[in-house]
Amino acid sequence: MKPTLQLDRSSTLTLPSTPQPTLPFKNPATGEIFGEVPIASPAEIQAAMAEMRIAFKTWQKKPVRERARLLGQLQRVVIDHLDDITATIARDTGKPRQDALSEVFMSMDLLSLYRRKAAGWLKPRPISRGVYLFKQFQVVPQPYGVVLVIAPWNYPFYLAFPPIFSALLAGNTVIFKPSEVTAASGVLIDALFDQVPELRPYVHVLYGDGATGAELIQARPDHIFFTGSAETGSIIQKSAAGALIPVASELGGKDAAIVLEDANLREAARWCVWGACYNTGQVCISIERVYVVESVYDEFLRYALGFIQDIKQGYSPEQESPYDMGPITDPAQLAVIETHLADALAKGAHVLAGGPAQGMYFPATLLTNVDHTMLVMREETFGPLMPVMKVKDEAEAIRLANDNRFGL
Repeated sequence: MKPTLQLDRSSTLTLPSTPQPTLPFKNPATGEIFGEVPIASPAEIQAAMAEMRIAFKTWQKKPVRERARLLGQLQRVVIDHLDDITATIARDTGKPRQDALSEVFMSMDLLSLYRRKAAGWLKPRPISRGVYLFKQFQVVPQPYGVVLVIAPWNYPFYLAFPPIFSALLAGNTVIFKPSEVTAASGVLIDALFDQVPELRPYVHVLYGDGATGAELIQARPDHIFFTGSAETGSIIQKSAAGALIPVASELGGKDAAIVLEDANLREAARWCVWGACYNTGQVCISIERVYVVESVYDEFLRYALGFIQDIKQGYSPEQESPYDMGPITDPAQLAVIETHLADALAKGAHVLAGGPAQGMYFPATLLTNVDHTMLVMREETFGPLMPVMKVKDEAEAIRLANDNRFGL
């Protein structure tokens, strides 16, 4: 029998006499509170940063193939604990176990690739000598030092694990802050590193909310990798700029689908619905607006309506869930989705299927009669709303798709 992962971190901490604030583990599907973890204090943040700086001196000297070998041990630990991992992610986010499993598979696929390619990617490479005929030049990749990884709640494993192991492979040490909404998944990742003692000294996990993230940036890591909203990304960029800390950001979007006359309309509708509703629409590359040329608009809507009405929403802890969609994970995000729907309806949009929310469950919703005065067509919704807009032709579709502040 494989050992289960211990998700209680309190036993590893010496708590002060004043009770330390905690983050609860709350299942958004059921409302169940299934644990908690202490929020890192300013002193713990400073201590972690100092610890990772010291550890970096050792880790950066390890050959790339040795780093890859140790991460191979971590990979085997992950595979051995698939049941624990998917159960925790599903409980933490409300998503089906199958979707949680896809997070792990995608992460392990990347880890296999990166371990195999790292030595080649990180070796020195010659570059042109230009006019300096009697000199030779090369680029020698160097690690930054301590990398701060701040992860989101929609994919708490897949959008955390690859940045962590990428930084480690490149010779950095890592401080990881999971989202306060899905802290249990952060504890899960923490527990996985516990299973590889040779790797454990080079990763430190700290828990907290936005204030904790701000304190971590003030502690001056050498690089920041942030995944989350454009608004939070802007705040992080401004804060990091004062200390000249480089930042890599993966932010939100307002991605468009365009359906033209020659499309296979049934398949176009099926995959637009899937793209809008997968992971309950909580994906930064979700289809958030659809432009359909008027000659096929009605037929496309007929297919889309059938597919969206077939979506089963609910929660099951079983490995093979009967549901396609779970709840909205973050209550704050549910409020955004409801605001976008209310704004659209007030401006003349029609609901063909779905809406409104029932508790944390927001149904797959098909909207028509939409235009660019509406928030649902301009701002990131991050929920299972699929607004469909009729356009005259391909040129108008392209113009409207580009009429947005987000990248495509």
